[in-house]
Amino acid sequence: MSTEKEESSPLYISSRGKRALKPPLPYLGSFFQALQDPCHPSNNPHGRIALCVAENKLVLPALSKRLNQSSTSAVFEEFDNYCYNDMRGIMSVRESVARFLSRKFYKSDGIDANNVILGSGCAGLLNGLFLSLCEEQEVVLIPAPYYAAFESDMKVLAKLVPFPVHMQNPETGPTDVDLDIAFETCKEQGLNVKMLLLTNPNNPLGTVYAPEIIQNCINWARSKGDIHTVVDEIYALSIHEPADSKFKSVLEILDNELSHDVHFLWANMKVKT
Repeated sequence: MSTEKEESSPLYISSRGKRALKPPLPYLGSFFQALQDPCHPSNNPHGRIALCVAENKLVLPALSKRLNQSSTSAVFEEFDNYCYNDMRGIMSVRESVARFLSRKFYKSDGIDANNVILGSGCAGLLNGLFLSLCEEQEVVLIPAPYYAAFESDMKVLAKLVPFPVHMQNPETGPTDVDLDIAFETCKEQGLNVKMLLLTNPNNPLGTVYAPEIIQNCINWARSKGDIHTVVDEIYALSIHEPADSKFKSVLEILDNELSHDVHFLWANMKVKT
């Protein structure tokens, strides 16, 4: 989703992100219209039929029946879920995820499923952010020590420069001074900082950043004018002593007003049992 304010803003997507917005296929717009208004022999006989994609829909009744033998989920009964659909993810699943995030992270109703995008794990979603928001050789600041795989996540496809933010006190998190030192060092080296990546709770230290630390980092990035803040909360549901934890999601800290420059990530691979 975009707004007039976002479109006139100086940040927000990279030149390669803008290129990706240009439809690579001449029929893409018509295909999306067909998804919104699908033809049905009785319910919508005047709807649209997408003839531009190759889909074997004749097998769907048999496939649905077979999958339903192993599951009670109604999702397997919806034939549309087996076909090309919304690239952000199946809406019914996004609605379920929005309700889950509202309950576990925001602690209130109000997360709009239209603002939820599904992907194959945080690494894939991070790559999407890197490619669409940053130019090649721009810098992503990361409080150090950090998850080692971030190096390849940034370098291989997106061709970005991971840059460590050395913290005076790793047990509390990065301060303005820590961030400024890293930022100025990048400037001296002729590097442009485009993103601040926070992992909360932190990997590998396990530090849970206090809400004021997260808010301060966002304020710092916004004071620079064109830096995105990405908050990876993949370990949020792996806190073993919640009564002693200061953890608060960025969704709750910002009262779900992330705007165009703050991005929240979560995946279900790191949930304690």
